[in-house]
Amino acid sequence: MKNKILTILFAVLLGAGAVIIWLPADKDSVARENRAMASFPEVNPDSLTNGKFTNGFGDYLNDTVGFRGPLTDFSNFVNSGTGFTSELGKVVSVNKDVGTSATKKSRLLVTDDTIMEVFENNREHMDWYLNVLEFYSEHIDKGVNIYSMLIPTQLEFKEPVYSNIQDKQKDTIDYIYRNMPDRVIPVNAYDKLKAHKDEYIYYRTDHHWTTRGAYYAYTALMETMAQRLEKPISVQPSASPQAKGKSLFEPVNLSDYAMGRKTGFYGYLYRQAQTPDIKPDTIEWYDINTDDHLNISDEYYENGQSIKYDSVIFAKDKNDYSIFLGGDQPLAELTNTKRPNGRTMLIIKDSYCNCFAPWVIENFGKVVLIDPRTYSGSMKELLERYKPDDLLLMNYIFTTTFPDYCQMTIDFCNR
Repeated sequence: MKNKILTILFAVLLGAGAVIIWLPADKDSVARENRAMASFPEVNPDSLTNGKFTNGFGDYLNDTVGFRGPLTDFSNFVNSGTGFTSELGKVVSVNKDVGTSATKKSRLLVTDDTIMEVFENNREHMDWYLNVLEFYSEHIDKGVNIYSMLIPTQLEFKEPVYSNIQDKQKDTIDYIYRNMPDRVIPVNAYDKLKAHKDEYIYYRTDHHWTTRGAYYAYTALMETMAQRLEKPISVQPSASPQAKGKSLFEPVNLSDYAMGRKTGFYGYLYRQAQTPDIKPDTIEWYDINTDDHLNISDEYYENGQSIKYDSVIFAKDKNDYSIFLGGDQPLAELTNTKRPNGRTMLIIKDSYCNCFAPWVIENFGKVVLIDPRTYSGSMKELLERYKPDDLLLMNYIFTTTFPDYCQMTIDFCNR
């Protein structure tokens, strides 16, 4: 009798699983997690032997099952009790992912209606990041100015009772800035962000900074460039009257732009922390392109061919961090028609740059963003195509703990 009951139960579960897989995919549940649906993995001898097909198929199956949203919500409800809770808040262990094929164990601190990543430095990994800066210093034409910006996260600026749970991010930034090649110019975004730490410069449910936080880092870059370059260039005569007479490196004023807002935003850390009682964030942006003086196009490679298409500065139909530039792109080219003979900057970046670039393009003729995780083109070709005056390597602090990201960045420069 017992075996018969188990057989029936197994058949019911098997049938339910088949129905769930057969039903149409719950695309909305994936969209709420602020990412694209996993696609069916490429099938070839390498992917079948190195595990990429197996991992990719698992992700694809997970994203395409029916009733995914209710099943995920139930799973999060069950898992919401996981983690270690103390007087400081809740500490949750997660798998950290910066968009490469690898992940690493990490921790989140959930407290004061905020979810924050807990940073752990690693001397060996810091040296990997220094290798990136050294490689670019040696391989980029000497006529190009090279800058480095490392961006701290919000736990660094919380009260010591909270921030002491992690390694000091400033120690890592100082170590890298102190030991990087003389040719590479450091940009001190840290002090700018610290001075405004009581403002809304980081999201509460996401690992990114806000547009306001990016603005303060942008002013740090402009100040650094003004100090380092001997002859600041004035804007072209064709520029708008209000811009004439300003140095190229004078930051625009935050108060000159109207702010747009979207409420109900839940970020990447919300899903990671599995803490359903956290309140949603508000996405903010400053509409810098009301007169359409900025153009943007994206580029990617398919079967060895470059494919370009027009894009947008702000994808206002979205309600997550991908509102900025439509999300991470392999290559994004921003052009400022008010500065036809302005400087050109290449930025080797992670997603923190997506709400930073709309500020920077106001001071340049062209800004080109390269994501080394996904761009398969050649750095040599880009240098010949754009002939940049400046190159910025810009990452948030956790990329210094990912050797595979560092290697991707080196490999891109070597192509």
